[in-house]
Amino acid sequence: MTTFEPNQQIIDHLNKVAEISNYIWQKGWAERNGGNISVNLTGLQSVTEGVLASSRYHEKNCPEAAAGMLLFVTGTGERIRELESQLKQVACIIQIDNRAKGYHIIWGGEKGPNFRPTSEFLTHLQLHLTNERSGCQNKCLVHAHPTELLAASYHPEFEQNSERFNRV
Repeated sequence: MTTFEPNQQIIDHLNKVAEISNYIWQKGWAERNGGNISVNLTGLQSVTEGVLASSRYHEKNCPEAAAGMLLFVTGTGERIRELESQLKQVACIIQIDNRAKGYHIIWGGEKGPNFRPTSEFLTHLQLHLTNERSGCQNKCLVHAHPTELLAASYHPEFEQNSERFNRV
């Protein structure tokens, strides 16, 4: 069995995600288990056929342009606050297959056999592809649910006045 060992560049990215996730949690920007993070790692390390053969494979139709992409993704239903202490359990690195018909979990996702990337994985994937096409250098996406923003969005004072809501 061949395992994927992230290189130092990827480890540095993972450490940054773990650190930032703690700030996100402390600030209350990710309520309960709401929120997820992905990082486009494509081009930072190649993945051998042995690693792919030893990995968990899941069928999932992806955009053709995503074929071969390497991504770090948090797991569905996992908590942002757990990334700092349980990164390998609650998140994973995946490689989209060369036909974009599924993905291999090549690292992490160790919480259990039913572990899956965030349910918003395809949205993250599309955003990473949009960033690539537009020449944007951003490689990390954070989707969070700031408690104050959620509360304010239901407040009757702001319901009819988007300008005031945006200012607050």
